[in-house]
Amino acid sequence: MLLNNQEYIDRLGLACPHCHKTEQVESNNLKVDGGVAWAEVNCNACQAKWVDEYTLVGYNQLVLPDVLNRFEEGICIHCGGDDVECLENCTQHKCVDCGYTPEQDYSILRHETEYHGGE
Repeated sequence: MLLNNQEYIDRLGLACPHCHKTEQVESNNLKVDGGVAWAEVNCNACQAKWVDEYTLVGYNQLVLPDVLNRFEEGICIHCGGDDVECLENCTQHKCVDCGYTPEQDYSILRHETEYHGGE
């Protein structure tokens, strides 16, 4: 029996809609246009072919260039202090003067985007 769309989604698109096997499903040729994307998928177990469809749901982890540039130059965008240190292999930054970390703002933004759809 074929998987319907909801059953396929519930399996995260990892199971073949025809034979239900997961270990031989391959996806390639992702194409994007106007907020939608699609990819050709095939199952090497039963030779079925189909197209996965994706819809844009929002964005996260926005980092503005001026923020990065100022922090890389060692200047805090919060207090203007000139002593910013790199933490965790320079994936996080912290102002020594005021303790500000821009990544905290981004995690709050990401949380709000997830619950409000970016609005």
